Amino acid sequence: MNQTHRPDPRPTPLAPFVTFGVGGAAAFYRLVKTPAELTAAVQECRQRRQKYWLLAGGSNVIFPDGLFRGCLIHYLNPRGTTHCQGDTLTVEAGAPLARLVQTAIKNGLAGLEALAGIPGTVGGAVVGNAGAYGQAISDWLTRVQVFIPPS
Repeated sequence: MNQTHRPDPRPTPLAPFVTFGVGGAAAFYRLVKTPAELTAAVQECRQRRQKYWLLAGGSNVIFPDGLFRGCLIHYLNPRGTTHCQGDTLTVEAGAPLARLVQTAIKNGLAGLEALAGIPGTVGGAVVGNAGAYGQAISDWLTRVQVFIPPS
């Protein structure tokens, strides 16, 4: 068994990974910090025919009580790659939304400040179209690169 997967009888509690602080446990847990590690983790689960769930920032997520018998793949990248070129920001999905807002402000780009204070990651914000004060992240998106796990 791969060292990055932890089997029963010591399941990993899920409550610490979500903002609501509730939920059961996962039989297997894998922390990944780069897109390449994420791809490898998904491929490994698929090769094993193992169920998996992807989690990043954990806001707006509630896990049921009990044991998830699959693998929780936790994509956590607190530094989150952000890059600014002209008036365009490029950011990884696993980066905290606050980091995107800070990068925009630092580079003199206005408009994203309405998203300040919203917890979670950029990827979660895009999926949920996070917003406040009449603005949403979709108002500023020009392109999204989607991760499609390999078969």
